[in-house]
Amino acid sequence: MLKKGVVITAAGSGTRMASSIPKQFLLLKNIPILLHTAQVFAAAEPEIEMIIVLPEEHMITWRAICTQHQFDFPHSVVAGGNTRFASVYNGIQQCAADLIAVHDGVRCLVSKALIQKLFSQAAQFGSAIPYIPISESLRKQEAGTYNPISRDGVIQIQTPQCFQSSILKPAFKQPYENGFTDEATVVEKFAGHLHYTEGERWNIKITFAADLDFANIMLPNLSKL
Repeated sequence: MLKKGVVITAAGSGTRMASSIPKQFLLLKNIPILLHTAQVFAAAEPEIEMIIVLPEEHMITWRAICTQHQFDFPHSVVAGGNTRFASVYNGIQQCAADLIAVHDGVRCLVSKALIQKLFSQAAQFGSAIPYIPISESLRKQEAGTYNPISRDGVIQIQTPQCFQSSILKPAFKQPYENGFTDEATVVEKFAGHLHYTEGERWNIKITFAADLDFANIMLPNLSKL
């Protein structure tokens, strides 16, 4: 059986939340967002190898959270880098699993079913990238104008993005490029074709205060998914 691992990235500062507390530590139903995320992976894959990437100065905060909320699931904590690319690189170097998912620490509404589906498809296809179709009208702002863009065929990419380790780790040996916005762009540059699969509309990345309101409504229903 292929061993599964997850690198949960939580090394950002979350400035768009306009909070003095890093958004991964904001409370959702009296529990920090990052802890919700870790708990759902532990529930979905009880044998998973878990790596959490944090700013070095907040590692002590995370240890205190684990103690306070009695989160004793085995996991490692790794210091993040100056970019997402560097943070993920640091995390995957510590992961010995055959299949590695990389997930945003503030996407706490991901379901167990989606996690399991992505691991299954990555084992079969080498990668599994979740997406949702775009439903809103789009425009591009350029030099004071707002020009419409066709949404036909446009999709929004989510995490967790799951890969066979034999593909993911060599891809992160490449030199960093500004176009590396997520793991999919890194692996695509290295290996070409990726496998895409439909994600979940409620699997949002908590970025703004309104996202917390949505998460408070949605979270009680997550266990049913």
